[in-house]
Amino acid sequence: MLFFSVFLVVFSFPRLIAGIKIIYPNAVHETLLYSEVPANELMLRAVAKDEEALDWVDNSDTWLQIGHFLQTLIYSGQYEEDEYLAMNAVADRANQLCLSLSVVEPYVWYRLAVNRFIFDEKDLDVAQLLKFSIYTGRIEPNLLLLRLSFSSRYIDSFDEELISLVKDQIRLAWLLKKQALVNTVFYAPEDLKPFVYDALTPEDLQIFNQLLEKTIQKNNRSK
Repeated sequence: MLFFSVFLVVFSFPRLIAGIKIIYPNAVHETLLYSEVPANELMLRAVAKDEEALDWVDNSDTWLQIGHFLQTLIYSGQYEEDEYLAMNAVADRANQLCLSLSVVEPYVWYRLAVNRFIFDEKDLDVAQLLKFSIYTGRIEPNLLLLRLSFSSRYIDSFDEELISLVKDQIRLAWLLKKQALVNTVFYAPEDLKPFVYDALTPEDLQIFNQLLEKTIQKNNRSK
């Protein structure tokens, strides 16, 4: 009995320490997800605390946080090219390690696609990573339009499977966010529009074209 008790204490001690270390990063991540973008110094401190927690327990959520914090820092516009490329390398590794522990992470697949895009805009693996993001999270309202806009850069490299997935995402976006889909098509490369025309019904296309024309007119008036 004594041996078993000692075993439990030894086994649970790393998780206890990791749990304490992760309290601060969890709070910062909650703010990032549901409130506002935290100050850069807060996110950098959160990354450091996450790394300390990982010294005790390997955890997919902790790697996820590191990848998310670093990508947000990269796009803050506060760093020189060599600095954000270094951050991107760390974020890429963090996202890969997260996915090695928990594959059903549509946001992480998306962020990994962004990592590869930052490394090389012509990397065709970006489209495949977006495919995995769709597979693992078909109905993710906050990702639907991001994935459509991003994937439109790689339409020429789409295989039949990805074409089918993108059309499905278009139909979902139309159901959930009509005007936002119209705005995405308006600002995205022209190659995305034929996919919309193939994906929607004739009745829906009539409404889509009306909304698109209004968007074009509004944009012209604002110039």
